[in-house]
Amino acid sequence: QKLIPQNLLHLIIFTETSSAAINTAKYIPGGATVIPTTTINDLDVGICDKMTQKQIIEEMPEVWAAWQDDRFNYRLPGGESFADLIQRLRPFVLELELLNVPVLIIAKAAPIQGLYTYFKNANVETAPYFQVPHHTLIELFATRFGWKEKHYSIM
Repeated sequence: QKLIPQNLLHLIIFTETSSAAINTAKYIPGGATVIPTTTINDLDVGICDKMTQKQIIEEMPEVWAAWQDDRFNYRLPGGESFADLIQRLRPFVLELELLNVPVLIIAKAAPIQGLYTYFKNANVETAPYFQVPHHTLIELFATRFGWKEKHYSIM
Protein backbone atom coordinates (compact mmCIF):
# COMPACT_ATOMS: atom_id res chain seq x y z
CA GLN A 1 0.00 0.00 0.00
CA LYS A 2 1.38 3.39 -0.99
CA LEU A 3 1.55 6.13 1.64
CA ILE A 4 1.69 8.91 -0.93
CA PRO A 5 -1.33 10.15 -2.88
CA GLN A 6 -0.38 10.23 -6.58
CA ASN A 7 -1.97 13.61 -7.37
CA LEU A 8 0.04 15.78 -4.97
CA LEU A 9 1.98 18.67 -6.44
CA HIS A 10 2.88 20.55 -3.24
CA LEU A 11 4.58 19.93 0.10
CA ILE A 12 3.99 16.61 1.81
CA ILE A 13 4.62 16.43 5.56
CA PHE A 14 5.19 13.00 7.05
CA THR A 15 4.96 12.86 10.82
CA GLU A 16 5.34 10.19 13.43
CA THR A 17 2.01 9.39 15.05
CA SER A 18 2.56 11.36 18.27
CA SER A 19 0.14 14.21 18.84
CA ALA A 20 3.10 16.59 19.29
CA ALA A 21 4.43 15.81 15.79
CA ILE A 22 1.00 16.04 14.18
CA ASN A 23 0.28 19.34 15.95
CA THR A 24 3.68 20.72 14.87
CA ALA A 25 2.76 20.03 11.25
CA LYS A 26 -0.35 22.19 11.61
CA TYR A 27 1.87 25.27 11.96
CA ILE A 28 3.36 24.84 8.49
CA PRO A 29 1.58 27.28 6.15
CA GLY A 30 0.56 26.65 2.57
CA GLY A 31 -1.97 23.85 2.66
CA ALA A 32 0.51 20.98 2.90
CA THR A 33 -0.73 17.42 3.02
CA VAL A 34 0.03 15.91 6.45
CA ILE A 35 0.48 12.14 6.57
CA PRO A 36 1.03 10.58 10.01
CA THR A 37 2.73 7.19 9.75
CA THR A 38 3.95 4.64 12.28
CA THR A 39 6.85 3.89 9.94
CA ILE A 40 8.78 6.89 11.28
CA ASN A 41 7.82 6.47 14.93
CA ASP A 42 10.70 6.54 17.39
CA LEU A 43 12.81 3.53 18.29
CA ASP A 44 10.76 1.20 20.50
CA VAL A 45 12.77 0.99 23.71
CA GLY A 46 10.56 -1.72 25.23
CA ILE A 47 10.72 -2.01 29.01
CA CYS A 48 12.96 1.07 29.15
CA ASP A 49 10.11 3.31 27.95
CA LYS A 50 9.57 6.28 30.26
CA MET A 51 12.92 5.65 31.98
CA THR A 52 15.69 8.22 32.04
CA GLN A 53 19.23 7.34 31.03
CA LYS A 54 20.21 7.57 34.71
CA GLN A 55 17.46 5.13 35.72
CA ILE A 56 18.54 2.61 33.09
CA ILE A 57 22.17 2.85 34.22
CA GLU A 58 21.21 2.38 37.88
CA GLU A 59 18.39 -0.16 37.58
CA MET A 60 19.49 -2.15 34.52
CA PRO A 61 23.28 -1.86 34.25
CA GLU A 62 23.53 -5.01 32.11
CA VAL A 63 21.07 -3.59 29.56
CA TRP A 64 22.95 -0.29 29.50
CA ALA A 65 26.31 -2.03 29.05
CA ALA A 66 25.01 -4.23 26.23
CA TRP A 67 23.48 -1.23 24.45
CA GLN A 68 26.70 0.77 24.84
CA ASP A 69 28.65 -2.17 23.43
CA ASP A 70 26.56 -2.41 20.23
CA ARG A 71 24.01 0.37 19.75
CA PHE A 72 23.12 -0.80 16.24
CA ASN A 73 22.33 -4.49 16.82
CA TYR A 74 21.35 -4.65 20.49
CA ARG A 75 17.61 -5.12 20.86
CA LEU A 76 16.31 -3.52 24.02
CA PRO A 77 14.19 -5.97 26.10
CA GLY A 78 10.67 -5.92 24.67
CA GLY A 79 11.72 -3.35 22.07
CA GLU A 80 13.72 -3.06 18.90
CA SER A 81 17.27 -2.46 17.75
CA PHE A 82 18.51 0.22 15.37
CA ALA A 83 18.86 -2.57 12.80
CA ASP A 84 15.11 -3.24 13.23
CA LEU A 85 14.39 0.47 12.80
CA ILE A 86 16.42 0.59 9.57
CA GLN A 87 14.41 -2.37 8.23
CA ARG A 88 11.19 -0.55 9.15
CA LEU A 89 12.35 2.59 7.28
CA ARG A 90 13.36 0.87 4.00
CA PRO A 91 9.91 0.82 2.30
CA PHE A 92 9.41 4.45 3.36
CA VAL A 93 12.76 5.45 1.79
CA LEU A 94 11.79 3.75 -1.47
CA GLU A 95 8.54 5.74 -1.53
CA LEU A 96 10.42 8.98 -0.81
CA GLU A 97 12.75 8.38 -3.71
CA LEU A 98 9.80 8.26 -6.10
CA LEU A 99 8.58 11.72 -5.11
CA ASN A 100 9.36 14.87 -6.99
CA VAL A 101 7.67 17.25 -4.56
CA PRO A 102 9.14 18.76 -1.40
CA VAL A 103 8.87 16.56 1.68
CA LEU A 104 9.14 17.52 5.34
CA ILE A 105 9.60 14.81 7.96
CA ILE A 106 8.72 15.49 11.58
CA ALA A 107 10.07 12.74 13.80
CA LYS A 108 12.27 12.02 16.78
CA ALA A 109 16.04 11.54 16.54
CA ALA A 110 16.33 7.78 15.81
CA PRO A 111 14.28 7.73 12.58
CA ILE A 112 15.97 10.93 11.44
CA GLN A 113 19.36 9.33 12.12
CA GLY A 114 18.41 6.32 9.99
CA LEU A 115 17.05 8.42 7.13
CA TYR A 116 20.03 10.77 7.24
CA THR A 117 22.59 7.98 6.93
CA TYR A 118 20.69 6.53 4.00
CA PHE A 119 20.46 9.77 2.03
CA LYS A 120 24.02 10.78 2.84
CA ASN A 121 25.18 7.35 1.66
CA ALA A 122 26.78 6.59 5.02
CA ASN A 123 27.08 3.19 6.64
CA VAL A 124 23.72 2.61 8.38
CA GLU A 125 25.55 1.11 11.35
CA THR A 126 26.75 4.64 12.13
CA ALA A 127 23.14 5.88 12.49
CA PRO A 128 23.00 5.63 16.30
CA TYR A 129 26.05 7.88 16.54
CA PHE A 130 24.86 10.67 14.24
CA GLN A 131 24.14 13.74 16.36
CA VAL A 132 20.79 15.19 15.36
CA PRO A 133 20.75 18.90 16.19
CA HIS A 134 17.70 19.84 18.27
CA HIS A 135 15.23 22.46 17.01
CA THR A 136 16.81 22.39 13.57
CA LEU A 137 15.44 21.83 10.10
CA ILE A 138 17.87 19.79 8.00
CA GLU A 139 17.29 20.37 4.31
CA LEU A 140 18.66 17.70 2.00
CA PHE A 141 18.54 18.36 -1.71
CA ALA A 142 19.68 16.17 -4.55
CA THR A 143 22.56 17.16 -6.81
CA ARG A 144 24.26 15.28 -9.62
CA PHE A 145 26.90 14.15 -7.14
CA GLY A 146 24.77 13.13 -4.17
CA TRP A 147 22.97 15.10 -1.50
CA LYS A 148 23.80 18.54 -0.15
CA GLU A 149 22.44 19.88 3.07
CA LYS A 150 21.60 23.08 4.87
CA HIS A 151 20.69 23.52 8.53
CA TYR A 152 18.14 26.06 9.76
CA SER A 153 17.67 26.79 13.45
CA ILE A 154 13.98 27.07 14.30
CA MET A 155 14.43 28.42 17.82
